[in-house]
Amino acid sequence: MPKLWTLHIILLLSLFFSGFSRAETLKEKVSKLVTYSIVIPEIVTERVRRDTGDSSDFFKIPDEDKLSYSLPIEDVTHLIHLDKNKGFLSEDYTRYTYDKNGNLQTSNPELQRHCHYRGFVEGVKDSLVILSTCAGLSGLIFIDNKTYVIEPITESSINEHLLYEMQQMRHKHCGTTNINPEVKHKDEPSVHGTTNYKDSLDFITEHLRKKREVLAQTYYVEFVFVVDNTRYKFMNSNATAVENQMTSMANILDVLYQQLNIRVVPGGLGNMAGTNYINVTNTAGNVYWDLLSSGERMTLTTQEPRNDAAHLIIGQSYGGILGMAFVSSICSPSTSGGISSFTDNDVAFVASVVAHELGHNLGMLHDNTNTSSCYGNFIMTPYATNSKVFSNCSEDFFQTLIMNGGGQCLKNIPPPSEVYTAPSCGNNILESGEECDCGTPQECQNVCCNAKTCKFMPGAYCAAGACCQNCQISVAGTPCRPAVDVCDFPEFCNGSSAFCPFDTYVMNGYPCANNTTYCYNGICQTFDYQCQQLFTSAAKKAPDTCYQIINTGGTNFGNCGPGNVKCAPQDVLCGKIQCINVDANNPPPGAFITTFNQNNVVCVNVFFDLGSDVPDPGYVHTGTGCGTGKACVNYKCTNASALGFSCDIKNNCSGNGVCDNLGNCYCNYGWAPPHCNTWGYGGSIDSGPTHIDTSVRDGLLIFFLLVVPVLSLIAILVFKRNAIKDKCCQKKSSNRYRAKTPEANRGPQTRPPPNKPSQNTVIQTSQSAAFDPSEEHTAYAPRYPPRPAAPPRPSGFNSHYEANIPA
Repeated sequence: MPKLWTLHIILLLSLFFSGFSRAETLKEKVSKLVTYSIVIPEIVTERVRRDTGDSSDFFKIPDEDKLSYSLPIEDVTHLIHLDKNKGFLSEDYTRYTYDKNGNLQTSNPELQRHCHYRGFVEGVKDSLVILSTCAGLSGLIFIDNKTYVIEPITESSINEHLLYEMQQMRHKHCGTTNINPEVKHKDEPSVHGTTNYKDSLDFITEHLRKKREVLAQTYYVEFVFVVDNTRYKFMNSNATAVENQMTSMANILDVLYQQLNIRVVPGGLGNMAGTNYINVTNTAGNVYWDLLSSGERMTLTTQEPRNDAAHLIIGQSYGGILGMAFVSSICSPSTSGGISSFTDNDVAFVASVVAHELGHNLGMLHDNTNTSSCYGNFIMTPYATNSKVFSNCSEDFFQTLIMNGGGQCLKNIPPPSEVYTAPSCGNNILESGEECDCGTPQECQNVCCNAKTCKFMPGAYCAAGACCQNCQISVAGTPCRPAVDVCDFPEFCNGSSAFCPFDTYVMNGYPCANNTTYCYNGICQTFDYQCQQLFTSAAKKAPDTCYQIINTGGTNFGNCGPGNVKCAPQDVLCGKIQCINVDANNPPPGAFITTFNQNNVVCVNVFFDLGSDVPDPGYVHTGTGCGTGKACVNYKCTNASALGFSCDIKNNCSGNGVCDNLGNCYCNYGWAPPHCNTWGYGGSIDSGPTHIDTSVRDGLLIFFLLVVPVLSLIAILVFKRNAIKDKCCQKKSSNRYRAKTPEANRGPQTRPPPNKPSQNTVIQTSQSAAFDPSEEHTAYAPRYPPRPAAPPRPSGFNSHYEANIPA
């Protein structure tokens, strides 16, 4: 499926959450409801069971990890079990505030007690409860395919609560359409299996992870709320009250997304306490585009906390439009996030809007449409529902995003210093004081991590991260994130961390593609690239005549911005994208395609029907070159300096590199950071070392394979020298042996000459031949034994025959 940058709007119905707003009384609230009930919850713990009729008692609910409540729902008393959602705000939580001049200020407010829970209804299969106990019970109860809202009645002196069903209030639907007549309807997805959680308070982990087989890896969305000045004043400029509401939203988001193995980690809160830095009184579409043009203020390039998605909460009504977000824009510095209208205190409703819009950021399209084969009651249904689950289609959309290379920032496990949650072992989030966190012992499959202690196993030095291999940290210089474009930089392990450095790319506005276009958000923004993203890899830019003829028409398929504005002649290349080599019979999901034949060239363009107030993704991207030294910005061909390139390559990088999006030099090979003026292997201080330094390894090999053996041999010779000397002397003395007798001192004696043999022939034996009388011997020569007496000669013996025997 082509990567879409589809903009969605969601029209959802408000529901009440955390006490009534200043302008809405109980009477006004219930006037909108068909049925409702007034209930008084009863808290039940192991130590105490008491009625909560006394006001002073109810608001002194103990800060326990586990709580239980008895609550009547439709004349049936249910027992609700709650488990603390591992804390959300730690002591190092930071509040970000914009003053009247738009400057960002930080503070560390004193936080209230932890009061955010999730749970289940005892005896009810597949139930889910998300509650806050900060001031009474506020939140959502999912039971028997219904969604109930409970909230305290602030006017009550006996702690009464309003309980009503969300479904009865649905009267609006999403104005966004994803039209694709080629897609056929398929069977409705099967319902998830159910589990009985009666005997365990570990219910939620199993319940929310039923579908994790689809995506086994845990992904982390570092999420930031920014509250506009109108909303801030609506809350009487009470930063703590605003904080409590945003924290409740984050709790709901995190619980809902855990079923996809996605953790929503609150990264901080921004308040426009002084003034709004964008005009929120315009139409919703224009407000959103204004936000995108100032989006760098909510990303890594500012003082604000690093985030993967930032959502602007606006205290302004836009009619039926309550939320906007781009599809598949997660991790984009300028388009990841969205906006939501929040004009009362319906926190749960805004949380459901944000959950829906975040789904769009994560690549999810609407369910129950021609672009989706999933029909039923799901979070991504285009109208308000009581659903707590994502459909199989939503899972597939997210998986497609990841498989296509999107969502790289979601793989970064947030550093403990940037996680604004109270540390809790077993919640799959690495927090302060933990070496690792792989979930509960029942779900942990990491051989490097001890799930019970959140410490490394013996011999392990890491447990997760792109730079962790076999429980060991990868050597410095090991590649951990490849470059995906000529305007992107690769990252390398630094040798001390198990995690890959943060993703960096070429500073926006740097020329690319032979100086015909520019880098923007890590992509060389060519026309061919954009056509291929919308259609197929064979698609290419259409001739300029297609742009000149079609984009000056002011139609859905050719214009320069929302409202079908006709392009001025100099801006035609910055309007709707025009392509060739496209199969017009297979449009992208939710799109219409038209063709125009110009001089035997078939120009193809696309229109996404997303509502009259929302532009579609068929426009030429910001940063696309439209002439020498010019680029497209806000549908106009303007000077490329508007892209914000501020790198002095000659002075800062010595002419041997280029600046990354953080303003630091990325050096060419042969030069070393930070200023590229000394010899090195390239890279930047942000990317990690680009070369694996083998000098230490080579030195160790030489030491152990050459030096150590030589030294060992020398040591052996030194310590064994006496034994070796004795052995050598013993061998020498054996060659000089002398007999130890009294005659030994007499000197050699002259051997008498042997008797002369007779003239008869004598046979000399080998023994006698061995003795040479001319040689000197220390021992006496051997002597033959005396000859025995001859036996008497027998008679008749021939006397002339005798043997010749030497004397």
